[in-house]
Amino acid sequence: MICVILRTTSKDSGSYMCVATNHFNKTNIFTSSSEVMITVKDVVSTPDISFTVLKEYSHNYSAEVTCQSTKGTPPVTFSLYNRTELVTNITIEERIATFKVPLVLDQYLGRLRCQANNGDQIEFSQWIPLEVVPVGGPVIMHYDYDVGENYAVSGLRLYCKAAKGSLPLYQWFLNKTLLHDRGSFYYVVNQPPGQSMLLLSVGRSSAGTYHCEVSDSFDNTSSISSSGLYLDEEVLNRLPVLVVAVVLGCFIFLVVLVSICCLVGAMFRQRQNEGKSLLSLEMNVAAYEGELDSSEYDENADLVETTRGDAFHLASETSVDEWPKIEKEKNTLQDERTS
Repeated sequence: MICVILRTTSKDSGSYMCVATNHFNKTNIFTSSSEVMITVKDVVSTPDISFTVLKEYSHNYSAEVTCQSTKGTPPVTFSLYNRTELVTNITIEERIATFKVPLVLDQYLGRLRCQANNGDQIEFSQWIPLEVVPVGGPVIMHYDYDVGENYAVSGLRLYCKAAKGSLPLYQWFLNKTLLHDRGSFYYVVNQPPGQSMLLLSVGRSSAGTYHCEVSDSFDNTSSISSSGLYLDEEVLNRLPVLVVAVVLGCFIFLVVLVSICCLVGAMFRQRQNEGKSLLSLEMNVAAYEGELDSSEYDENADLVETTRGDAFHLASETSVDEWPKIEKEKNTLQDERTS
């Protein structure tokens, strides 16, 4: 007989026994058993690596590096590497180990990685830089808000951020009183190392002057403060002077722009009307000149016709007066030819 256990884990570890019995006529004739101890080891998981800074005495710091695997049957051997160099190792009956490494602030000291080994498998953590930058200014604080149905400010989000710092510690103050993690009208949300956020519900309790302070989490003997910011419901719902100035400036600009457009349009129409008047005058002058030319032509034609008529009348009158003389000369010529 074969017994198979699939997907074994450390929970399947223990003592296993096999019993064989021979039955005949409902009577046990022979019974045999055997026992074996089986240990199932969980494979170690990929370890996580992190470190905190310890201040031992003035200007002397060290990094406490933590390596931890969430799974794996102990004992586990943890090894710490800086680049390719082995720094130290330890074998313990737990899935977490700590190492202490000398540290110099504001100086890059290499990259660290953990190795976890419980005999069946070896796993490596990610690389992390061994560098700690002290907190430095300036510290900037700003906010944004949520608007309710009546367009009144109902909620605020204040943000605090230092210019630099690897392990900053943020603290919020209202009227120079320290605000803890949570209160009746506020809630602190730390987002290290980037920034810290203070959530506020706008009301009478939240009115006052806010500021934040940032220090190194491993040395809070000195801190850098932001400038104060006074906030209350009336101030938040009042239109800022800059907004009023911008709106008023835009309105004046539009009025001036419309006035300029109207003036330009009036000048353009005046020029168009002047052009049309000049063109009409030129057309009238041309028509008048054409009428003058045609009348002069007609007068000249009448003069020519009159002259021609007078000449014809004159010629007619001359020919009638001389007709007897011509007749006489004709008869004289005929007589001469006969004689």
